[in-house]
Amino acid sequence: MRVYSSPWEKPKMDEAERLAALEARLSKLEDRIPADRFPRTMVLADHFLKRAFAIWGHYFVANLIIGLAVAFVVGTFVLALFALGVFSGW
Repeated sequence: MRVYSSPWEKPKMDEAERLAALEARLSKLEDRIPADRFPRTMVLADHFLKRAFAIWGHYFVANLIIGLAVAFVVGTFVLALFALGVFSGW
């Protein structure tokens, strides 16, 4: 593989040579990343349905956490209003 003096220097090669050079660079990069570096999660699964349900599960849990936090804040506010007697005339 040819080393260029400048990163902006355009290589003079045909498409087959360029493709072979890109494949060589890609394989070098893939060799640098260990296989166990990626997390074992269904978000990275090969099958569409597994990925879809994994994303839906994350969405559901996030909404559940946010909903519980909002319900706690609103419930605390309403209980404070009841304790102050704001709703005593109803």
